[in-house]
Amino acid sequence: MKNFKLGFLVLLICLLFTACSETTDKKETQAKKPEADISIKESKFSNFEKELIGAYAQNNIPYQVLIHNKKAKKLTIAIDKYNNGKFIKTISESSTSLDANDKRHPINLIFSRKEIDEKHEQWINIIFFKNGNLVSTTDPLPIKASENSIMAYGPVHLPLTMQLGESKIIGSFAQTGQDGSWVQAEINTKKDIQRATNYEEAYLVRFETK
Repeated sequence: MKNFKLGFLVLLICLLFTACSETTDKKETQAKKPEADISIKESKFSNFEKELIGAYAQNNIPYQVLIHNKKAKKLTIAIDKYNNGKFIKTISESSTSLDANDKRHPINLIFSRKEIDEKHEQWINIIFFKNGNLVSTTDPLPIKASENSIMAYGPVHLPLTMQLGESKIIGSFAQTGQDGSWVQAEINTKKDIQRATNYEEAYLVRFETK
């Protein structure tokens, strides 16, 4: 029943994004073309959309991606797990090819974390294209952070720009029970990564195009 509910909500959100994107495509495509190959900014939601997204996952980071370079062929998103500053593993990674239609319209992303119960969590990542979407979910994963821990999450400073072949960290989740946690506005260097992940459990959101 829980899986059916999750699937229904994801489907509803996908349909909602497809409908809403039609009203913004013209404005985005008419904007002056920047020098960068890719630009990423925050997706804006109505109150209804926020409530809908919050119904299937507690922690969500949304983005809107614009592809300016027609040579882009592939998009990859990933979430890397860290414990106390140490890289553990990549818990989720999705790649998809980009056709001409994908590059003409904004692409929306949502990275979501759902607490299944007090000891397990699940990650749901969605890529919304003009004519479809890609959904990836992890199996339930154990939560190792201490009781009464606090989860901080959010994007890095937006908007940001990228070049083809470049990989960037575009957001983070951090959970700890010690003096709270916060989200870094810039995560570019090894020192930035160390600061952003020096918690009981931390996750970095990665984005790349080729």
